[in-house]
Amino acid sequence: MKCKKTMIAICAFLMPLAFVSCGGAKQEPMELVIERGLANSKQQALLMAKSLEDKDGELPRTFEDSILKTCNYRAWISGFFPGTLWYLFSVDSDKELLSYAQMYTERVEEAKHVTTNHDLGFMLNCSFGNGYRLTGNEQYLDVMKTGAQSLASRFNPNMQLIKSWETSKKWQYPVIIDNMMNLEFLCFMAKETGVVNYLDIANQHAQKTLINHFRPDYSCYHVVSYDTITGMPHF
Repeated sequence: MKCKKTMIAICAFLMPLAFVSCGGAKQEPMELVIERGLANSKQQALLMAKSLEDKDGELPRTFEDSILKTCNYRAWISGFFPGTLWYLFSVDSDKELLSYAQMYTERVEEAKHVTTNHDLGFMLNCSFGNGYRLTGNEQYLDVMKTGAQSLASRFNPNMQLIKSWETSKKWQYPVIIDNMMNLEFLCFMAKETGVVNYLDIANQHAQKTLINHFRPDYSCYHVVSYDTITGMPHF
């Protein structure tokens, strides 16, 4: 449980630092730091949830110039706030957290039909995935099934890759390294549904990325665009 709480506090980016005075005073126990960080995270998350409660379909995106910027389900980060609420609920079991986690998760549902980009893992696995993991709600799994089909539709077997965005003047077949983070969604859905093809897609995408996305010094390109005829990257 301590390890679980530590990870959630770090992911929330709100864990305070334990300060040590110049005189060498005893450092605050990490367990107390974590508990305080989680308490602050919960407080901030609930304030955020309440501020948008009556704004149907809106989700927090960022905070700029003292103004809260929002988005809807189409944004690639739409599942992050619901996911944060689910993670906090997993160590607190507060009914208010659960209610808001369910509310904001529902606002992401239409993302299951998105077929114009690769971000379904971010959108759905963070929100519905965590909700399903913690509640076993079969309706959440049904949403994820549709989302997995939408994501898989972007896989081209000739390219052996999931296309990140649509073709443009700049990119023929763009693939960004972030796409690797969506493979977890496909692997999980393969396990839950028995659709082995999802595992095949994830494996082929990972193998092709391993070949072409990394430089000799092991750093990686953010975007690699592939020629749709030869299947070779444009370097």
